[in-house]
Amino acid sequence: MRLSESQIEAIKSSVLGIDENAQVYLFGSRKDPAKKEEISIC
Repeated sequence: MRLSESQIEAIKSSVLGIDENAQVYLFGSRKDPAKKEEISIC
């Protein structure tokens, strides 16, 4: 299952709404199927 841009934005806004200094990480295969490493989206 891949995350759409709207799903990524929903995750970011939810987390950052609770803690504006939070760092959100998704693992590469969820963000970009060509990458397997961890990816920061915030």
